[in-house]
Amino acid sequence: MRTLAIILAGGAGKRMGAATNKQFLLIDKKPIIVHTLQVFENCKSIDGIYLVVNQKDLTLIQEEILETYRFNKLMIEVLPLPVFPTMAMSILIRGRSLIPEGTGF
Repeated sequence: MRTLAIILAGGAGKRMGAATNKQFLLIDKKPIIVHTLQVFENCKSIDGIYLVVNQKDLTLIQEEILETYRFNKLMIEVLPLPVFPTMAMSILIRGRSLIPEGTGF
């Protein structure tokens, strides 16, 4: 049985009032999303990682994150333009759609 992690990283973090989306804020000179990805990358019980991102962040993820840091287990899912009332709801629904049928979730 494969164990997959789904990381929902498509939000804008408007409530924080930061100029940058919260997943790209730096902690110890690395974006928060890198810290998160490294935990799952180093976890032996995780076989693959889905990173659900907003389409507008895709270039930043590819150029700033993936070219600097290497992740072997990572698969990226790009969110289409929001089809639900909120971006958060769109992210959750897209993340849920990645879970295979019959898994009990």
